[in-house]
Amino acid sequence: MKGVVIAVTRRTKDDNGEWDGRETELKGYGVADRWGNTVDEDTLFGIGSNSKLFAALGIGLL
Repeated sequence: MKGVVIAVTRRTKDDNGEWDGRETELKGYGVADRWGNTVDEDTLFGIGSNSKLFAALGIGLL
């Protein structure tokens, strides 16, 4: 699998200028599987050994 999904999120304001939510834009790039299906917003990725990275980052934030 050679693909990635990029997500961009921003906060939104209502008519009164109060923060009311978030908008998220997703775009997939690359190939999702060996059959050549393209990556899209609904493609699932296994995190594999990224859990070690998340653990190290979490400890670093303490």
